[in-house]
Amino acid sequence: MNPSGPLAQPDQVPLVEPTRMIGNDSARSDDGQLIDFVELRAVVMRNKWIILGVLTGTMLAAAVLTALSVPMFRAESTLEVDSRQSNVLDVEDVQAEIPAQGSDEFLRTQIEIIESRAIAEAVAEDLGLLNNDDFLVAMNANPVSEDLSGREAADARKRAVVGQLLQNRTVTKVPESRIITITFASPDANLASRVTNSYTENYIEDSLTRRFNVTAYARQFVAEQLAEARERLEDSEANLATYARNTGIVSTGSNADGDPSGSLTNDTISQTNQELVQARSARIQAEQSWRSAQNSPALSLPAVYQNSAVSNLLRRRAELRAQLAEVKQRYISNSPEVQEAEAELGQIEREISSISANIKDSIRRNYEATLGRERELGSALQGLTGQQQGEQSRNVEYSILNREVATNRALYDGLLQRYRELTASAGLTGNNITVVDKAERPRIPFAPQPTRNMMIALVLGLVLAALATLLREQIFNRIRTPDDVRRHLSVPLLATIPRPKGVDIEQALEENLSNISESFQTLTSILALSGTGGVPKSLFTTSGRAGEGKSTTSFAIAKNLVRRGNRVLMVDADMRRPNMHKLLGLDNENGLAEVLAGQTVIADAIRTVQEPLAIDFLPSGHIPPNPVDLLSSVAFKNLLDVCGEKYDHILIDGPPVLGLSDALILSSHVDATLFALEAGEWRPAQTRDMIARLNNHAKQLLGLVMTKFDAKGEGYQYYYQEYEYDYANS
Repeated sequence: MNPSGPLAQPDQVPLVEPTRMIGNDSARSDDGQLIDFVELRAVVMRNKWIILGVLTGTMLAAAVLTALSVPMFRAESTLEVDSRQSNVLDVEDVQAEIPAQGSDEFLRTQIEIIESRAIAEAVAEDLGLLNNDDFLVAMNANPVSEDLSGREAADARKRAVVGQLLQNRTVTKVPESRIITITFASPDANLASRVTNSYTENYIEDSLTRRFNVTAYARQFVAEQLAEARERLEDSEANLATYARNTGIVSTGSNADGDPSGSLTNDTISQTNQELVQARSARIQAEQSWRSAQNSPALSLPAVYQNSAVSNLLRRRAELRAQLAEVKQRYISNSPEVQEAEAELGQIEREISSISANIKDSIRRNYEATLGRERELGSALQGLTGQQQGEQSRNVEYSILNREVATNRALYDGLLQRYRELTASAGLTGNNITVVDKAERPRIPFAPQPTRNMMIALVLGLVLAALATLLREQIFNRIRTPDDVRRHLSVPLLATIPRPKGVDIEQALEENLSNISESFQTLTSILALSGTGGVPKSLFTTSGRAGEGKSTTSFAIAKNLVRRGNRVLMVDADMRRPNMHKLLGLDNENGLAEVLAGQTVIADAIRTVQEPLAIDFLPSGHIPPNPVDLLSSVAFKNLLDVCGEKYDHILIDGPPVLGLSDALILSSHVDATLFALEAGEWRPAQTRDMIARLNNHAKQLLGLVMTKFDAKGEGYQYYYQEYEYDYANS
């Protein structure tokens, strides 16, 4: 007995590598894939009937509900709601403009107003829906009970009608826009469009009414303030006129502060001063011109040589001089031709001198005139300045009274303008709501939508099927595949035995070329390679419970060992529910129980199976009352020693591990132990517990044999294709 339970001796070949001969795990979830599609497909295949059932149920339910649903029509109207009011009067502050960051809040407020009960009641009144039960009947709602009195019936009908309006009306805002859509659903297409348009009209009317009522108090308040301002303005104007008349002040206006902007004297002084400045500037310019021309030759003055007449005379003089020079070359100096040319040149010289002198004299006269004008304006300005000093003391009081008049006038004008605006805006309120599209009669119903309903049912069915599958997988979590053994257990998987198809296990074992026979051949080969000594001398095969294939496994290994020329003894050590003799077609009289009890000898109890191979078999015998005591006795150890001398291998088929100690005792007596596990029957935790118990008592736990593995039934038919391998027909 090895308390530590080693799985392989140091001198043995590791038993993990043979597992790769059973199933290739290179493509499973351990390769780093986010989703194990092989496992997912296997889960779907295992639960296909649940999935199909749930999908079929949801689709049928959707089809029935769709068929029983009343066709519904939906009409839609579209509004543009601007947060800025229309500026009807072209006055900026007629209506406060809502800031941009508050436009979304404004639109949400408008949606709440449309969805309010007040608008629904207005729609009901507008369309006359409260007069009878026709609307309720059209909406497939219960009409008002005939047992109610007139007032009670009216109130009940109003509540029912308004409730239907609120229930079937939808108001939504188009994202990133100022568009609001109003829809109403009804079994009656005409009714749907009428109600939707009525909602639109009543909302616009309600908006205008609310804005008109808001200005009522403001108009009354401004009117009272306007009357008071008018009285103050009249009093201040009367006081100003009386003071001006008594003091003889004639004002020409006032500035923005209300002070007089000037009197006749001030205006005259201002004008005279401007004229004096201009006259002084003109005199200075004329004086400079005269001083420049006074001692200079006339022809050097700019005014002279820029004169057009002088320019023409100078040009003519140059021509005459050229002619005179030419004539003198041709005639003598006192010839008539020369005298005539000189006379004409002299005349031109005199004209030039005369014109130049006149221009120079005009510069002098201009200087004298500007000087006189300057002196006259200077004298006049001195007289006006003295007159102004006398008026300044009187203007102080006049300015005070004038500012009071200006203040009262500005206040009165502002109030008067505001009152006019309020009065005009009350009657001409700008509408910030624009109907983009009115509701039209819908031509086809929007509900029920068979395609949409079936798609929803399909999605819902898939979700429910996934939940049901997940729940079932969690509840029935089992070790189903060789990969599950590798993932959940620390025991090497020596072989995987397929579930027989269409034949029983005995017939499958008789067919040497069947998948089951080949799998047991592989198991025998792995046992032969498991250590330096080959297949253990004594080998005990057990399982978690009865019916998992441990007896078949022992028998198949025995056949393969005999076929290879070994002397094999099979022992049925299950003295509680013996089964091996049935598999071999023998009786169970005079067996292991009788040998251990000393009632017979081994030679008399052993039977030989002749067909198809000669295998010696020791049945369990009659069921004793104390199987544990018999297996724990020295007689059992002696039996193994005696048989070990005669046979190459002793294969023991024992009882299951779960709930019994027989298997633990047997595993401690034999050289090695095999654990047969039926695929899909055990939870990982249960299997680990059974293996741990065996590992704590067995001398050597070689590994695990998975039996009855149905790759197709577990959904792995494409992954574990080696279990479907068949020989070709000859």
